[in-house]
Amino acid sequence: MRIGNTYTFFGDKDGSPLIVIGPHWPMYVCFCSFVVIGLFCFFYYFWNHVGIFIKISGIFVLLSFFISYTMTFLVNPGIPKYNENAILGQPREKYRFCNLCKIYVNMDENTEHCFDCNVCVEGYDHDCPWTGKCIGKKNLTYFYAFLMSILFVFAYFVLAMTQAQNDAFASKRKKRKRSSN
Repeated sequence: MRIGNTYTFFGDKDGSPLIVIGPHWPMYVCFCSFVVIGLFCFFYYFWNHVGIFIKISGIFVLLSFFISYTMTFLVNPGIPKYNENAILGQPREKYRFCNLCKIYVNMDENTEHCFDCNVCVEGYDHDCPWTGKCIGKKNLTYFYAFLMSILFVFAYFVLAMTQAQNDAFASKRKKRKRSSN
């Protein structure tokens, strides 16, 4: 089903979607492709120059990156349920009507309208083109995990490149000693 500029899949029992793919979904594909190509090049050239600890930790760090990035990309950011009867029996002062979405939204949830995605999002933080959609109440934790995993990926690459460079220099020194003898 399409809500605003987003594609939604698998609604839960309350009527809100579980999976939401935003309008900037090609950015997810491009960024993942860039990371995979970079990893392939790195591992192709340096796999033999790093130790087993670096190899195992690299696999763990990269898996955590892809899992957190994919969860941020897929999880509903907080799009409220599109049920006209949602406010029946509720105090009117807790809700306001969004003229763009044509729904009542809960004012306690800090719900704002995202003009890129053309949906209201509970706990709206920002619209992130890197993840392809809004960051809100329901995917904010995954977004923070994604940011931390980026930090760990960069730290991993610095550590792995340092170890690979040290290994390469050590093997060159051994070759020079053998050739001078």
